[in-house]
Amino acid sequence: MAKLTEIVENDVTRLSIVLLPAPVGGLQATRTRTVYTITHGATAVTTGTTRSSITVVATTTKLYRGSLLRFPSNLTLIVAADTAVGATVIPIMPRDFALTAAAVASTWAEAEIFGADNAGISTSTGEVDVSTFGDGVDSEMFTVSNTREITLSGIFARSGVMYEIVRPLGMNSAFAKREVYFILYTGDGSSYEGAARLTNYSEAIAFRDVLKFTSTLKIQGSLITNAPPVPA
Repeated sequence: MAKLTEIVENDVTRLSIVLLPAPVGGLQATRTRTVYTITHGATAVTTGTTRSSITVVATTTKLYRGSLLRFPSNLTLIVAADTAVGATVIPIMPRDFALTAAAVASTWAEAEIFGADNAGISTSTGEVDVSTFGDGVDSEMFTVSNTREITLSGIFARSGVMYEIVRPLGMNSAFAKREVYFILYTGDGSSYEGAARLTNYSEAIAFRDVLKFTSTLKIQGSLITNAPPVPA
């Protein structure tokens, strides 16, 4: 039997979200994410050593596990743990890299939903029957809507994003109309992104078990689909 070589292993899937600006008068005024800057310290670093943190000028926003720091020359560092406002050292996923002194990175301060272990994306189409009497028994349909959503579930991990974003969006009425911007990275290197509302949130509080959660991201407007990167 020939070996299957086209199977997509789902070992790198992750979902990150960013709170969008609060609605004005009940309406979402903008879906543009706020960009923050992170300035590297005064000492340049060169390749040859694996690093698990970087020294920076005091940060002006909280960074979550999974936040991406995008430096010049296509260098992207991944924040390894929640980091408070005013931090001068940022933990990163270990890697070897070169970085000039005072290099400036941009970030949306996105938050990876740590603990989530299952995400499914689906589309439902709304149609109306536009058949007329003369069409007989045959029907003709007209598409009027295309609704997309992401179902999400997993373990309620003890992390900042669960207490500061996910649970408030699901349980706190003050966040009921708040939208998020999400990016869902999949196992084949492609990704989906767009604006969404978090709905249908629930927590399973079983005795002698771990705390689990489920929720749905109802996508608002267009869904952006990014193809996998082309192999070098």
